Amino acid sequence: MVELPEEIVRDMLETLRIKLERAREELVPEMRADLAAFRARLDAHEAVYRARLQAGFECKMRKAEEDIERKVLAAEEEIERKMRAADEELERKLLAAEDEIARLRQLERLRHSVEAERDEGSLLQ
Repeated sequence: MVELPEEIVRDMLETLRIKLERAREELVPEMRADLAAFRARLDAHEAVYRARLQAGFECKMRKAEEDIERKVLAAEEEIERKMRAADEELERKLLAAEDEIARLRQLERLRHSVEAERDEGSLLQ
């Protein structure tokens, strides 16, 4: 085995250290650039994910609002139908009451006529 002089070994080690330092100096900016690119891609993916999430949320909100609107409209229609039915029932009862009042008035007139005829009959006798 050949032994190298210590100075040559030191020179070789220094040369290797310098080469390693240069390689590191070249790799660090490249790695930083790669890391920045990775973060940019990650941010872009996050933005797309958030946009999709927001779009999905908005779609579900629109659907829920439409469902609520349909239910409100159906309830309003049901109330309107019940109000019409109540108005019709009230009108029927009002007409029936008016008919009953007219019948009772007619009976009262007949009663007065009968009494008047009785009074006339008792006066003639």
